[in-house]
Amino acid sequence: MFINSLKLTLRQFNRRKSYVLINLIGLTLGLTTAMLIGKYVMNEWYTDAFVPNAERTFRLVRVGEINLEPYDVGVTSAPYAPALESDYSDDIESTTRVLKGSSIVQIDNERFEETNYLYVDPNFISFFNLPLLYGDPKEALGEANRIVLTRQTAEKYFESAAAALGKILRIDNNYDAIVTGVFDDLPFQSHLEFDLVESNQSLYNLGFWTRWWNNSLVTYLRLNEAVSAENFNSRLPDFMDKYFGDDFARTGNKIGLKIQPLKDIYFASDTRYDPVKHGNRSGVMIFFFAAILLVVIACINYINLTTATAITRSKEMAIHKVLGSGKSVIIKRMLMESLLLTTLAILFALQLAYIALPWFSNLLGTTLNFEFPIWKLSLIIIALGLFVSFVSGFYPGLIMASFQPKKVLKGSAFSRNNSTGLFRKGLVIFQYALSTVLLCSTFLIYQQLNFLGSKELGFDKDQVLIIRSNNREIVRQSMTFKNELLRKPGIQSVSFMNGEPGGFHDATTIDLPSLSKDLRMRTAFVDFDYVTTLGLELIAGRGIQSNLASDSTESVLINEQALKDIGLAAEDILGQTLYMTAFDTLPKKVIGVVKNYHFSSLHDEIEPLVISYSPRTSMIAVKIQGDNITESIASVENVWTKMVPAFPFNYSFLDERLQRHYNDEIKQGQLFGFFAVIAIFIACLGIFGLAIFSASNRVKEIGIRKVLGASVLGIVVLLSKDVIKLVAISIIFASPIAYFFMDNWLDEFAYRINIHWGVFIIAGLIAVMVAFITVSFQSIKTALIHPANSLRSD
Repeated sequence: MFINSLKLTLRQFNRRKSYVLINLIGLTLGLTTAMLIGKYVMNEWYTDAFVPNAERTFRLVRVGEINLEPYDVGVTSAPYAPALESDYSDDIESTTRVLKGSSIVQIDNERFEETNYLYVDPNFISFFNLPLLYGDPKEALGEANRIVLTRQTAEKYFESAAAALGKILRIDNNYDAIVTGVFDDLPFQSHLEFDLVESNQSLYNLGFWTRWWNNSLVTYLRLNEAVSAENFNSRLPDFMDKYFGDDFARTGNKIGLKIQPLKDIYFASDTRYDPVKHGNRSGVMIFFFAAILLVVIACINYINLTTATAITRSKEMAIHKVLGSGKSVIIKRMLMESLLLTTLAILFALQLAYIALPWFSNLLGTTLNFEFPIWKLSLIIIALGLFVSFVSGFYPGLIMASFQPKKVLKGSAFSRNNSTGLFRKGLVIFQYALSTVLLCSTFLIYQQLNFLGSKELGFDKDQVLIIRSNNREIVRQSMTFKNELLRKPGIQSVSFMNGEPGGFHDATTIDLPSLSKDLRMRTAFVDFDYVTTLGLELIAGRGIQSNLASDSTESVLINEQALKDIGLAAEDILGQTLYMTAFDTLPKKVIGVVKNYHFSSLHDEIEPLVISYSPRTSMIAVKIQGDNITESIASVENVWTKMVPAFPFNYSFLDERLQRHYNDEIKQGQLFGFFAVIAIFIACLGIFGLAIFSASNRVKEIGIRKVLGASVLGIVVLLSKDVIKLVAISIIFASPIAYFFMDNWLDEFAYRINIHWGVFIIAGLIAVMVAFITVSFQSIKTALIHPANSLRSD
């Protein structure tokens, strides 16, 4: 029975080659895109899936507040973990800590600057169940100066991963570490990014390790099975009062504490001061639904073409019914056709997806592969195939099965205004509406990105080099380094800082005794040339000056937002005393007010900021002038190499660093553009197929019209106008949907564009033009047929 059905299906395919090819191309493109997006979605959702007892594993998160707005802080200090294990020994199974850092690694005469460098507790490997290619997971990090490499890092340093074991690495030109293990590739991605992992036991004697307020580590804990997260969270306020009560009373500001489920960390992108990797949950969901919609668009093509060509198969189905075939048999035949075509499309799609995966991975800025348990992959493909087959084949089967043999054989089974025609038009409208929504969204995303790139930020971001001061020596000799650079042509100014625009800005409670006010503000610790180097504008007072000794200990600047929150005029704030309670007890005088500048991304409103002098900095900004940028960079490198030859020179441009804040939006714009092109192409395939069918059914009508004097243009318009009407209707439906969707998306930005109606007009014109060109191709071909040929059979 199956073999006979298969033979009949193949015979039908042979008779309708053009329609089958159109359906096959549409389904293949839709399924290929769905597979690529599906792999990305699975990669995101299965983050940290390798961790054992993940449901009992949490991260410790502090809860802060700026001007009554609570926020989560992803880092804690080293004392939290042992104190929690001591105070809640019956509740906590184990803890582990991770400190994200960067180091210069030297092997023989080669040096590498590694930014994904972790210092961890000895139980780190077992806590997260990380697979090792080489080494003992219990002993690999058991002592100070032991280090474990990823396979890729080991192969970068040595001839093979196995050759890395036992090798000595020079770290920061300060101490030696021995390689005691090599990680295998993780089965799923992790929120922790690392290339090298070193035991943190070498840090135990450092001063910061025992300070409760030195928050720089990520602390994880695993609760015992009988302990609920809710119950444990309810007891953490007592823990904070025990260890921070005196500090809270002194500063007038309390910090909360809670545990965050491991499964929530990756998508908790609003967590502040967070050194771990994050994903975009809403973006993943958008891509997931986009993949489904592309498959649906391809299925609509199949339904439209199959129901449109039903009239050509009506007599065949009528004869089958006369010979005793019931409705179920006919429906099964249509499902068989759909299943066979879908199977072919899946086979082609798997090949295309495999070929396109490197390009797609590069587009997303991540690593994707099809390494997946074969039984799971098989189940997913089978489920996808059955879903597409059923969606595509069931409705056409119902239409075919509803034919009444008596009417069909008399030629009266169809009318021009039947419900099938209306349903088909509705599907075309739905199909093109989805495509237009994607097109409008793409335009608006790129408009917002252009707005972000062109908005005045309040500082000079162009031709500013940012260099990480990756060693103590360059900071110690900062004045010598600056003076050497300023002697070079093309170097305008140099500044050492903690708090470059777009970088990390800590927060503190600001106490203003004269006003009886406590305000939470962001901080930037800088040298004397910060304002000049970044081109900040002073609206009152003066900058921090090197020729005034008091400025290095007693003076601060604030921004306009801080001035607004304090509630004084610019001239009245000058000379006021404040205390930065989280850092020291020294009084500071406000000596100047800088105009608001965007020191964080445009996702956020400008916050109150206090700028203070500090000799301890982590970044260097070098302002370059003139057109000879390459020579200026070479000059900076020469001075660097001369002063600190043991440390590699690496730099980036400030404007490029700022652009990275919008990588998710750039990725979304690229993907939406990709989706829109695929969706419109698939929709055009369907319209092209319908145009072929419509033209073939009206060949004689066109011949008669030409005999009566109709022009080629008139015939093209005649054959195209129905489709153009449907596309126009789809644009009317799509515009408010796109507006609502993108208005919500734009609300994620504190600074955004206003949606202009012109976007929908442009998108609509493009959709109409593409549809017209698609239909016109077949319409012109039909219009050019000589009437004698089209009327010959009569």
